This record gives sequence, C-alpha cells and structure tokens, in this order.
Amino acid sequence: MDNQEALAQLYDQARSLKQAISDIETTITTWLPRLEAEANAKRIISFLKDRYSAQRELIYELGTTAKEIQALERNMREHDVRGAG
Repeated sequence: MDNQEALAQLYDQARSLKQAISDIETTITTWLPRLEAEANAKRIISFLKDRYSAQRELIYELGTTAKEIQALERNMREHDVRGAG
C-alpha cells in the first residue's frame, strides 16, 4: 500500500470514528429522558457509564488516528521536497 492509500484509509477510519462518537451522543440524548422517567437510578448510571466509556475509547482512538494522519502527511511532504530538490 502506498502513502496515498494509507492516508485515504486513515481518513476513512477517522470519519468512521467521528460518526461512532456522534452516534453515542445521539443515543445518550435519545435515551436519557426515557431512563429518567423510569426512575431506576442504577440503570441510568450504568447506561451512562457504559456509553461515556465507549465514547472515551473512540475519542482516544480518533486522537491516535489523527496523529498517524499528521505523521504520514508530514512524511509525504518531506518526501515531495526531497524529490523536488
């Protein structure tokens, strides 16, 4: 796989992670009123902990992917400069 393909794959991964993070936020927003109406505090806390934990993991993975994108883009720019020079 060349650098352009790797970069495209990383961008796709970043888009997927952003969508997954957004989906979790939507799920929380949608379900919170239903959980509050249920008045089962343990279930509400468990649900929120689970969703926020999943969201934190995805945000961490997104940060890692962003660093990989930056490193690959920097490498590609340096390669282009060396090739042109």
